[in-house]
Amino acid sequence: MLTESDGLPHNGILDIMQDSDGDYWSCTFRGVARYDGKHVAAIYTETDGLANNRTWSAIQDREGQYWFGSLSGVSCYDGKTFASFKREDTSKESSVLAITQDKNGDMWFGPWGGGVTRYDG
Repeated sequence: MLTESDGLPHNGILDIMQDSDGDYWSCTFRGVARYDGKHVAAIYTETDGLANNRTWSAIQDREGQYWFGSLSGVSCYDGKTFASFKREDTSKESSVLAITQDKNGDMWFGPWGGGVTRYDG
């Protein structure tokens, strides 16, 4: 079992995703952790470019980019830098709980109370 004492940013895990390299990404109330099978290899927070530390969901798209839904919007990580699409307020309409990619490559985001949003790049 991995906990904060092993390097996780928080013990409350909201989502877990395994990427194409076999690493596990954990969404928490205090950021995202990447576990490489041996140890927590990296922690990403707002300081690194996340839209918000409270991350609810994660997905790796077909191009290998990582998408994280959070309290204030969505972040995309290409392995080097983050791009965030966020709102300054933290209302439930800004909280992205679900993410998927369709067969055309479009990203779909499901916020808490605001319907569904499609992003085509």
